[in-house]
Amino acid sequence: MNREAESMRQMVAQFLYGIERYNPENLATLERYVQVQSQENAYDLEANIAVLKFYQFNQRYNIEVTSQILLKALTNLPHTDFALCKCLLNEQTCKESPIDQICYLADLLESSDFPTFWNRVYSVPDLYIKISGFQDSIRKFVCHVVGITFQTINKYLLSELLGNIDDSALKVWVKKYGWKEIENNLIFVSNQDENIKTKNITEEISFDKLVDVILLFGVLNALIFNPKSAAKNYKKFKGLFDKFEEVYFNYVYRRVSDCSHSPISSIPGSKVFLIDRKTEDYGWTFKLSQREKECINLGSFNYLGFSETVENEVQEIWASIDKYGVEINPSFAVTGQTSLHLELEKLTAEFLGIEDAVVYSTGFSTNALNLPVILSKDCLVLSDQKNHASMILGIRLAGSKVVKYAHRNLEDLEKKLIENIKANQENNYQLFSKILIATESIYSMDGTIINLEKMIALKKKYKAYLFIDDAHGVGVIGSNCRGIIGKFNILPSDIDILMGTYSKAFASNGGFIAGSKDLINHIRKHSYSLYGSLMPAATVQKAILSINKLMSYDVPKGNIIGDRLRALTKYFRKRLKSMGLNIVGDEDSQIVPWVLGSISAVAFVIRELKKRNVAAAGVIYPATSLTAARIRFNVSASHTEEDIDKVVPVKSILRMKVDLNGILRNSDREFKAESIDINSSAIAIVLAP
Repeated sequence: MNREAESMRQMVAQFLYGIERYNPENLATLERYVQVQSQENAYDLEANIAVLKFYQFNQRYNIEVTSQILLKALTNLPHTDFALCKCLLNEQTCKESPIDQICYLADLLESSDFPTFWNRVYSVPDLYIKISGFQDSIRKFVCHVVGITFQTINKYLLSELLGNIDDSALKVWVKKYGWKEIENNLIFVSNQDENIKTKNITEEISFDKLVDVILLFGVLNALIFNPKSAAKNYKKFKGLFDKFEEVYFNYVYRRVSDCSHSPISSIPGSKVFLIDRKTEDYGWTFKLSQREKECINLGSFNYLGFSETVENEVQEIWASIDKYGVEINPSFAVTGQTSLHLELEKLTAEFLGIEDAVVYSTGFSTNALNLPVILSKDCLVLSDQKNHASMILGIRLAGSKVVKYAHRNLEDLEKKLIENIKANQENNYQLFSKILIATESIYSMDGTIINLEKMIALKKKYKAYLFIDDAHGVGVIGSNCRGIIGKFNILPSDIDILMGTYSKAFASNGGFIAGSKDLINHIRKHSYSLYGSLMPAATVQKAILSINKLMSYDVPKGNIIGDRLRALTKYFRKRLKSMGLNIVGDEDSQIVPWVLGSISAVAFVIRELKKRNVAAAGVIYPATSLTAARIRFNVSASHTEEDIDKVVPVKSILRMKVDLNGILRNSDREFKAESIDINSSAIAIVLAP
């Protein structure tokens, strides 16, 4: 800092002390100080905010000075100076040029879209020419992001992120941050394993506190960028959502909402056509374009490839509509079932080797509205901590005592069983009327499969009932694709209540519960689903056709189409793991999760996949915890090895661009969300407008 800058800094410091801060006669001096900061590569946030407060009070903004203040704030990233300055601008000023261009640049930096940022900067050099050291200050921020995100990075990618600098300049930046060039054009950034300290992570990072940090910045964002469209028609209404939901969905999820709910214009088979969308307001609203993109579909639950209906099936489905209509009204309680529904129930029971089954219009309601029928307030329910929301809702509606046990941890399950049975006997001198163990067979977010044999042994030992949600297992895993029953080759009667759906493997919709005749008769009479609509005839017919089709592939030692799906899945897993990606789940699971931890990392990967004609599911909170974001690949038997080979090179490109191994690690087969960059990633997203 030269003498003029230092002299002005001391003078301004006196202005900002006490009542003189608000003296309008000092405004000209403060504006001159902004220009000095720009010329001399100095920075004084407090003085710049004082200038903007003068402008805010008078509602007259000097655009040139305001632009310099905002650009200087960008040079101080990752600090939140830009957001603090922007909150002092009115809506009209934000729309004026070049303020709107600077806000756009800020958005690109906050979302770590550095290549687009540099392209834009180089196209408008007059915008920042008065800001001394602007480019190098931004490069410092880029290096900060790289340092907390990458373990190794391709040197050409680093050059691109730093603004396509030449090799000699790149070496200067590498040396400055103590990085090291290694083989294969890679630059070793840091050992993220040492940074993360996985072994003692719970002592180092409190994720409960992290949620508070995200909430804090979300509230700040909500106060700064509260959109008029969200409240103009509801000024007199109390908000429908609690504050955390409102902040998260408006100021975190919205920033990555383009990565989910993509509209399609085709059957979601092995390929799918995505309709392009555009947003002009940072994700508040979207407009459909006329463009479509054909993608390899790794996001649907089309496990067996049955969604692509053949001609003879179409004819039978149309015949069912001609006979029964598009929808069957009113409810089951009023009109009963059709012969088509009875056929599906009989076929489902036969397929599973169970006495009886009853079908409902959705899988969610099958759980949520039937668990209260078999439970009561004096029951004890042991529930896996990762159970589906539909099971959790059903158990809550029953009012039973609920105890969660660690995911798939049978030692913890037994411990909780003993503790609660003992405590109940000591306090009430009576047994629970019923003990129910509630679990899924395959967990859709983790690709993990339960150890059914040991679970059955436990339930028999403690005289408990066993409820299994086999939505992602039935029709897929096990001998002849009979689900969890076939995989472990157990007696069907060892599972007291088996739930499944027709919307995954069978490419229809609806759900079922299978069990003994006594159980099914009880549910038929008392189910709350009695008051809902029946499955439409077309979907019933499709489910019947799919089950019959699957059974036609049976061979003495398996099922042709099921064996093909397992072979493809193992091939896909092997290829991904060979690249060092953090792939979790069981080898036999058709669900292949790539755990990233960071919401922004998931958004980046999903966008890159779309560019390369691959459609996959990005899963973030609330479907997972805030720190366990992931990509979920669903393999289908209708895929080919050629399809898989087209996807795998995409991962190679992504791994070169983002070495996500450095972001987090998993311990054994159980995922523990420990991400060193989650603060910066989450806050960067939250602070965007």
